[in-house]
Amino acid sequence: MKVLLAGGGGFFGGAVARLLAGRHELVIPSRSPSSLPPDLRPYGARFREDLAAVAEEHRPDAIINFLGILKERPAEGVTFERVNLDYTHRLLEGAAAAGTRRFVQISALGADASSPSRYLRAKGLAEDALAASRLEWAALRPSVIVGPGQKFFDDLRGLARFAPVLAAPSDRLLQPVALSDAAECAVRALEPDIKCEVFELCGPERMSYADFFRASLRALGIRRAVLGLPRSFFAPALPLLALLPDPPMTRDQYLMTAADNVFSGRYRGAEDLLGRAPVRAFGSPLR
Repeated sequence: MKVLLAGGGGFFGGAVARLLAGRHELVIPSRSPSSLPPDLRPYGARFREDLAAVAEEHRPDAIINFLGILKERPAEGVTFERVNLDYTHRLLEGAAAAGTRRFVQISALGADASSPSRYLRAKGLAEDALAASRLEWAALRPSVIVGPGQKFFDDLRGLARFAPVLAAPSDRLLQPVALSDAAECAVRALEPDIKCEVFELCGPERMSYADFFRASLRALGIRRAVLGLPRSFFAPALPLLALLPDPPMTRDQYLMTAADNVFSGRYRGAEDLLGRAPVRAFGSPLR
């Protein structure tokens, strides 16, 4: 099977590409194919904004769409609506023209076309577009994915260099999933018996954001105190944080934490794709 992985050179996409390599023909569009990890460079192809044309050029049997951002760069035109939504529309258009049969959308836990968070709204609208297509599809909604190479952990290392104490909400929960399990779920979603379905990808443990910070620091081998505070405590600081080049929390991320980021029970979960219980997200060090 020929599989096009849009965003396949990133943290999550790269893990999936490595599972598929050797078993399927892969195409990984990249703005700079030579900058892909060495083991993925043989699959590199030129990325173009006209993603429909990219799909038509390569005519894959399946597409996995990892393209998405958590933080915008409006001055560069990098917005949630463009990357998380418009790129999906373009890939779906190309899939229809190329005769692609299957489409796996990497969405987000809490995706909702009516969400006050523009990130989650764009993800929800992208799912709506997928459901309206004539493709066989799966939408995977992971909670926070934990594994080596996660940008959050690089950011946490940076914060810990100058902050003797970190703070995070203690009154909201998340349910992190291990990178190895999330990648295996994405591969399984390519199978023909998975048709037009949403899956929520969560690990076995629910924890507060403050406890997630603590677990992350332990896994990174960093000793720092984490102060757990009510979510509302962070709202007054958002205008000040917005002045920083790379804010540790944006207004949209604050809106995303309005509800717990945990398995809702409305859809099937990781265990249904894996055929087993998911492993603990923090089962091994991240260094």
